[in-house]
Amino acid sequence: NYEDGEAQALQILALDTLPDAIFAGSEMAALGALVTLKKHKIKIPQQIAIVGFNDFKMAHAIEPSLTTVYQPGEEMGKIATEILLNEIQLIQENKPIIPQEKILKTHLIVRNSSYKR
Repeated sequence: NYEDGEAQALQILALDTLPDAIFAGSEMAALGALVTLKKHKIKIPQQIAIVGFNDFKMAHAIEPSLTTVYQPGEEMGKIATEILLNEIQLIQENKPIIPQEKILKTHLIVRNSSYKR
């Protein structure tokens, strides 16, 4: 969440050597880190690049716009619902449930938080 991103950014700022980049597990954590670093006069991406995960709607609206890894959340929800409904049907029919693995494509959306001009 946002507060975790803030806390992690503060820990990073306490290091002897700053990293080149931060990859946050969520957009909100990336946003918390970005805001905290900017408050401490860290230039993004010149000093530290930031990349988030999920591509929420406002990732392009903040400054600098947030580089992110897109994941197809709506498609994930549809597939999960189909699997769940299928498993409920199998349970009702006293049939075994066979574990499934679905791999969905993600892609990197490069924006200003990681692109040095």
